[in-house]
Amino acid sequence: MKNPILILLLALSLFTASTMAVDCAGAALAALSSEKAGGMIMGTGKALNDLGDYDLCKTTEGLKYGAFSLFVVGGLGKMFIGACLPVECHADELEIISQAIVKASDGLIGSAYFYFAEETTPKMTGWRVFGIIFFTLLAAVCVFGVVVEYTGIFDKYRPDPENPPKDVVEHKTVLGKAFVAFSPARNMRKLFYSPFNDKDNLKVLNGVRVLSMLYVVLGHAYFNVLIMPTSNTYWIPQIVQPLWFQVIPGGFFAVDVFFYLSGFLGAYLMINKFYGKKSMNFAMIYFHRFYRLAPTVFLLIMFAMTFVTLMGDGPVWSQISDYWIAECPQYWWSYVLFINSIHPGNTAACVGWLWYLSHDMIFFITLPFQVFLYIRKRWLGYSFSYFLLIANLVLVMSLTIYHKIAVSILVDPNYGEYIYFKPWSRLGAYQVGVITGMMYYEYIKGDKPEGDKSKIGYKAFKSISISPTLRWVCYVTGFVMIVGTVFIITPETRLMGATDDEGHPKRYYPLAFGAIYNALCRPVYVFGLGLILAGPLTGKGSFLQVFLGSRFWAPWAKLSFFAYMIHLFVFSFFFAQMRNSLYLNHKTILWSYFGVITLTLILAIPFSMFLEVPLMQLERLIIFPPRKKSKHSEDKSIDMKINNSELGTSHNDTTDSMLKESTNSMIKNEK
Repeated sequence: MKNPILILLLALSLFTASTMAVDCAGAALAALSSEKAGGMIMGTGKALNDLGDYDLCKTTEGLKYGAFSLFVVGGLGKMFIGACLPVECHADELEIISQAIVKASDGLIGSAYFYFAEETTPKMTGWRVFGIIFFTLLAAVCVFGVVVEYTGIFDKYRPDPENPPKDVVEHKTVLGKAFVAFSPARNMRKLFYSPFNDKDNLKVLNGVRVLSMLYVVLGHAYFNVLIMPTSNTYWIPQIVQPLWFQVIPGGFFAVDVFFYLSGFLGAYLMINKFYGKKSMNFAMIYFHRFYRLAPTVFLLIMFAMTFVTLMGDGPVWSQISDYWIAECPQYWWSYVLFINSIHPGNTAACVGWLWYLSHDMIFFITLPFQVFLYIRKRWLGYSFSYFLLIANLVLVMSLTIYHKIAVSILVDPNYGEYIYFKPWSRLGAYQVGVITGMMYYEYIKGDKPEGDKSKIGYKAFKSISISPTLRWVCYVTGFVMIVGTVFIITPETRLMGATDDEGHPKRYYPLAFGAIYNALCRPVYVFGLGLILAGPLTGKGSFLQVFLGSRFWAPWAKLSFFAYMIHLFVFSFFFAQMRNSLYLNHKTILWSYFGVITLTLILAIPFSMFLEVPLMQLERLIIFPPRKKSKHSEDKSIDMKINNSELGTSHNDTTDSMLKESTNSMIKNEK
């Protein structure tokens, strides 16, 4: 394809459009013969992803900066061409040039439109006014929370200085507890100074969660450039050719790891909570889940609508920021109700990666029913869980065959629409986690002296626990399953951007293989991970236990939820304010990755302290305060056992404290 030269197209279009846009054409011709000519020529791009001189154009009197936004077919994302034009011009008058660029692209560009940067300047909408007022009040409440925590305000009684209470909230009124819940000092302690028990086997999940989040961000570091202006666009199809590169799109499976962990912990903890009980309070289970997620999601979306567009400036800033939040005012409610991934009118233009939470909430709706059946009759619980898994496999096969979907999201746009972003196509990984959680419960209970050692879960995990050979078989088998799932589609990934004679994306594998692979890849991937983790979860496997179970991962595991939630905003903040297109290579991308992930983890601390943790503390201190433990009962609150998101605890039992403190984001997430 020959790069369209904007100046030639502009000169041509000024003549052909003169009868349609007399003011713009005349003003442009006049500007080219005046002192504005230098700013107009230098501020205008000459080829694809040439942004021109944005600042020169803006500072030249009588000119304003705009750009053509081009959608490139074949999975290559968006491209831009900068244009510096007289203030008399309007965006709709440039439509003829947009169409000329599409025609000159030889089919590479599917659609194009023009926008003026000044016309997309953020306006003070009702949402923004409300957000500024709300977050200002929230900051004031947090500051006052520190005052309440360290003074006698709202004390019910004066504590004995020689025998102070273990927790300051013990002598605070209900209103005092509410303010203390927002205290950043208290919440910082809960994040980084919570109890940790080295003997707890479930601590290995901390490392898995953090590494999975980092893996997701690495993939986004590469694929985020598809919507950014790059000077060497031709390099993008070449990037997928080396065999090692398949590791990068392998990050798509890291999301399924979170589904697996969510199902595993949800099933294990819920069975542990309700086994032997006469009933399950379904309404309370769902309320806890909704309370833990919905307010946090709403606050994040409101923060994005309030501040994101105000945080930057540049040739493509408005386009990139709108890409993430344009439809939030219209569809925010679907995100709070967690139906955004199935709402027919919704798109990704509102914190698009929140599709994950919608999936996870939809999956969670089925979990209490699976647990209820398991508690009543084990075979019923397993049967229903396997039924959902098999139904998922059949549905994905059917969708693949009906829509003729390829095996990689990089080569087939239908893959994202019908497979990747739809909950009914992602349930398999969650169900593998649920079934494994049921088996792990049987192992934990059966491993006690009075436990039932006849259950399949106990026999499976116990065999792995006592046999080093079997553990190594699990390690090797799991590794082969994970690596095979990722690398087997390398030949098709290498066809990214390629099309056949009819303009359809090329594919390497036949449709029958695609149907089988698309159905099995995610369950197989997480099952392989489950085999690798089986040894450490039984207390064996020294290296993985030491590495994944290190206390180093614990605080970052708590922050992984908000790190995932904000990392693409951080990417956009840096890349979307570029004045010139970026020359890409692996070193540039990796350098940006380490910079962005470091800043993301730092920013996740205040986001978590001010938006997430206060809601958890309100629940723990006021809505459902912890009951005193009786000598005949070891029951904890439902949120301790099922939602696992309490950050503050006075217990030294790490199974409770670690799960309460460290797995909230795992069940809520992700990346």
